[in-house]
Amino acid sequence: MDHNGINILLNRFIETSDVVLLKVIRNLSAYTSSFQFNHNDEQSDDEMAIRANYSSYHFWDKHSIPIVKLCLNPDNQNQDAVLELLGVLVNLTNQDFPERMSWYDVLTRYPLLSFIERLLVPGISENDLLLEGIILAGEICNSNETASIIAASHIIESLEQHWYRD
Repeated sequence: MDHNGINILLNRFIETSDVVLLKVIRNLSAYTSSFQFNHNDEQSDDEMAIRANYSSYHFWDKHSIPIVKLCLNPDNQNQDAVLELLGVLVNLTNQDFPERMSWYDVLTRYPLLSFIERLLVPGISENDLLLEGIILAGEICNSNETASIIAASHIIESLEQHWYRD
């Protein structure tokens, strides 16, 4: 199944910086995420059962890493765009990455963790970005490997500082 529409929307966003395009992508990611959770056999870890129940299996695999890179792009100063890109990432699961790739691989290959840590520094981010960073950190903790990476970072300490500060 080819999903060039996402590429078209992402390329158009890069050309125009129109955040509405990212909102459309975020809504698509929310739909595929909810569909995935509603149709997966929760009792089965069998990948074939997951594929049979989730017809858009790996829908995002060609787009997930470009979205990570767009989010981490230091030239992207548009906080609304970053917020929408984070929202897309929040909706991605391990089934939405390329074959043999997971959140663990993303955390070890890209500086996403340090990006989230920067979002959590008091006074750096607006509240909506802060909240989306917290939600993303929670979503990433879907395995022992990724939870260990999060636990070893400064994210927990930053969350505690926010808890007692506010």
